[in-house]
Amino acid sequence: RCDIGLSSRNLKDEEKAKGLNETILAYDGIAVIVNPENTVSDLSIENIAKIYKGEITNWKEVGGENEKIIAFQRPERSGSQSMMVYFMGDTPLKEPLTYEMEYAMLGIIEEVAQYHNEDGAIGYSFRYYFDGMTQVEGAKMIAVDGVYPTTESITSGEYPIVTPLYCITVKGNQ
Repeated sequence: RCDIGLSSRNLKDEEKAKGLNETILAYDGIAVIVNPENTVSDLSIENIAKIYKGEITNWKEVGGENEKIIAFQRPERSGSQSMMVYFMGDTPLKEPLTYEMEYAMLGIIEEVAQYHNEDGAIGYSFRYYFDGMTQVEGAKMIAVDGVYPTTESITSGEYPIVTPLYCITVKGNQ
Protein backbone atom coordinates (compact mmCIF):
# COMPACT_ATOMS: atom_id res chain seq x y z
CA ARG A 1 0.00 0.00 0.00
CA CYS A 2 2.98 2.31 0.45
CA ASP A 3 6.64 2.47 -0.51
CA ILE A 4 8.14 3.59 2.82
CA GLY A 5 6.97 3.23 6.39
CA LEU A 6 8.41 4.27 9.74
CA SER A 7 8.44 2.20 12.91
CA SER A 8 9.77 2.41 16.45
CA ARG A 9 10.09 -1.37 16.65
CA ASN A 10 11.93 -3.93 14.57
CA LEU A 11 10.11 -6.19 12.16
CA LYS A 12 8.70 -9.51 13.29
CA ASP A 13 9.87 -12.66 11.50
CA GLU A 14 6.52 -13.03 9.73
CA GLU A 15 6.77 -9.43 8.45
CA LYS A 16 10.26 -10.10 7.10
CA ALA A 17 8.94 -13.30 5.48
CA LYS A 18 6.38 -11.16 3.63
CA GLY A 19 9.21 -9.25 1.97
CA LEU A 20 9.74 -6.24 4.22
CA ASN A 21 13.16 -4.74 5.00
CA GLU A 22 14.13 -2.59 7.97
CA THR A 23 16.86 0.04 8.02
CA ILE A 24 17.84 1.90 11.17
CA LEU A 25 17.51 5.63 10.57
CA ALA A 26 18.09 7.00 14.07
CA TYR A 27 17.90 6.24 17.75
CA ASP A 28 15.62 7.75 20.37
CA GLY A 29 15.20 7.21 24.06
CA ILE A 30 12.20 7.03 26.29
CA ALA A 31 12.44 10.08 28.55
CA VAL A 32 10.99 9.80 32.04
CA ILE A 33 9.11 13.00 32.86
CA VAL A 34 8.12 14.48 36.21
CA ASN A 35 6.81 17.76 37.60
CA PRO A 36 9.68 20.29 37.90
CA GLU A 37 8.96 20.69 41.62
CA ASN A 38 9.70 17.00 42.16
CA THR A 39 13.02 16.62 44.01
CA VAL A 40 13.73 13.27 42.36
CA SER A 41 16.16 13.76 39.47
CA ASP A 42 17.23 10.16 38.83
CA LEU A 43 15.48 6.78 38.98
CA SER A 44 16.87 3.30 38.52
CA ILE A 45 15.40 1.05 35.86
CA GLU A 46 14.33 -1.26 38.68
CA ASN A 47 12.40 1.54 40.43
CA ILE A 48 10.72 2.69 37.21
CA ALA A 49 9.53 -0.87 36.65
CA LYS A 50 8.26 -1.04 40.24
CA ILE A 51 6.40 2.25 39.84
CA TYR A 52 4.69 1.07 36.66
CA LYS A 53 3.96 -2.32 38.19
CA GLY A 54 2.36 -0.57 41.19
CA GLU A 55 4.86 -1.74 43.82
CA ILE A 56 6.26 1.75 44.52
CA THR A 57 3.44 4.22 45.11
CA ASN A 58 5.03 7.13 47.00
CA TRP A 59 7.91 9.39 45.99
CA LYS A 60 9.50 9.02 49.46
CA GLU A 61 10.27 5.39 48.54
CA VAL A 62 12.71 6.66 45.87
CA GLY A 63 14.21 9.62 47.74
CA GLY A 64 11.51 12.22 47.11
CA GLU A 65 8.85 13.92 49.17
CA ASN A 66 6.01 12.10 50.92
CA GLU A 67 3.64 12.30 47.96
CA LYS A 68 1.57 9.76 46.08
CA ILE A 69 2.96 8.81 42.66
CA ILE A 70 0.52 9.32 39.79
CA ALA A 71 1.89 7.10 37.01
CA PHE A 72 0.59 8.10 33.59
CA GLN A 73 0.83 5.84 30.56
CA ARG A 74 0.45 6.34 26.82
CA PRO A 75 -2.35 4.91 24.64
CA GLU A 76 -1.98 1.19 23.94
CA ARG A 77 -0.88 1.44 20.29
CA SER A 78 1.48 4.42 20.64
CA GLY A 79 5.16 3.89 19.91
CA SER A 80 6.26 5.01 23.36
CA GLN A 81 3.75 2.66 25.04
CA SER A 82 5.00 -0.22 22.89
CA MET A 83 8.55 0.66 23.93
CA MET A 84 7.55 0.75 27.62
CA VAL A 85 5.84 -2.65 27.34
CA TYR A 86 9.01 -4.01 25.68
CA PHE A 87 11.16 -2.43 28.41
CA MET A 88 9.00 -4.01 31.14
CA GLY A 89 9.43 -7.47 29.57
CA ASP A 90 7.46 -10.13 31.43
CA THR A 91 6.39 -7.61 34.09
CA PRO A 92 2.91 -6.35 33.24
CA LEU A 93 2.13 -2.65 33.57
CA LYS A 94 -0.55 -1.84 36.12
CA GLU A 95 -3.94 -0.77 34.78
CA PRO A 96 -3.56 2.74 33.32
CA LEU A 97 -5.40 5.75 34.65
CA THR A 98 -8.35 6.55 32.40
CA TYR A 99 -10.67 9.45 31.72
CA GLU A 100 -14.20 9.30 30.44
CA MET A 101 -14.52 11.49 27.36
CA GLU A 102 -17.84 12.49 25.84
CA TYR A 103 -17.90 12.53 22.05
CA ALA A 104 -21.24 13.75 20.72
CA MET A 105 -23.06 10.86 19.01
CA LEU A 106 -20.59 8.26 20.23
CA GLY A 107 -21.48 8.75 23.88
CA ILE A 108 -18.85 8.28 26.55
CA ILE A 109 -15.54 6.70 25.62
CA GLU A 110 -12.83 5.74 28.07
CA GLU A 111 -9.32 6.89 27.14
CA VAL A 112 -5.93 6.37 28.73
CA ALA A 113 -5.05 9.38 30.86
CA GLN A 114 -1.87 10.76 29.31
CA TYR A 115 0.71 12.82 31.22
CA HIS A 116 -0.63 15.84 33.00
CA ASN A 117 1.94 17.89 34.85
CA GLU A 118 0.39 17.68 38.29
CA ASP A 119 2.04 17.13 41.65
CA GLY A 120 3.21 13.54 41.96
CA ALA A 121 2.98 12.86 38.22
CA ILE A 122 5.38 10.65 36.30
CA GLY A 123 5.16 9.88 32.61
CA TYR A 124 7.29 9.00 29.62
CA SER A 125 7.61 9.88 25.98
CA PHE A 126 10.16 9.67 23.23
CA ARG A 127 12.82 12.21 24.16
CA TYR A 128 12.74 13.93 20.80
CA TYR A 129 8.98 14.32 20.93
CA PHE A 130 9.12 15.79 24.44
CA ASP A 131 12.12 18.06 23.95
CA GLY A 132 12.17 18.75 20.23
CA MET A 133 8.60 18.70 18.97
CA THR A 134 6.32 19.66 21.85
CA GLN A 135 8.76 21.55 24.07
CA VAL A 136 6.55 20.98 27.07
CA GLU A 137 6.92 23.72 29.62
CA GLY A 138 6.67 23.02 33.31
CA ALA A 139 7.87 19.42 33.15
CA LYS A 140 11.34 17.96 33.44
CA MET A 141 13.13 14.91 32.16
CA ILE A 142 15.11 12.95 34.72
CA ALA A 143 18.13 10.67 34.53
CA VAL A 144 17.77 6.88 34.45
CA ASP A 145 20.47 4.87 36.23
CA GLY A 146 22.49 8.09 36.50
CA VAL A 147 22.36 8.94 32.79
CA TYR A 148 20.40 11.95 31.53
CA PRO A 149 18.69 11.46 28.12
CA THR A 150 20.84 13.67 25.90
CA THR A 151 21.28 13.20 22.17
CA GLU A 152 24.81 11.96 22.85
CA SER A 153 23.88 9.45 25.57
CA ILE A 154 21.06 8.06 23.44
CA THR A 155 23.17 7.80 20.27
CA SER A 156 26.02 6.11 22.14
CA GLY A 157 23.67 3.67 23.87
CA GLU A 158 24.79 4.86 27.32
CA TYR A 159 21.22 5.93 28.17
CA PRO A 160 19.47 2.68 29.19
CA ILE A 161 16.06 3.05 27.49
CA VAL A 162 16.94 3.43 23.79
CA THR A 163 15.20 2.20 20.68
CA PRO A 164 16.17 2.33 17.03
CA LEU A 165 13.79 4.06 14.66
CA TYR A 166 13.34 2.13 11.43
CA CYS A 167 12.57 2.85 7.80
CA ILE A 168 10.50 -0.04 6.43
CA THR A 169 10.61 -0.84 2.71
CA VAL A 170 9.57 -3.68 0.43
CA LYS A 171 12.37 -5.95 -0.84
CA GLY A 172 13.17 -5.29 -4.47
CA ASN A 173 11.33 -1.94 -4.62
CA GLN A 174 13.74 0.58 -6.10
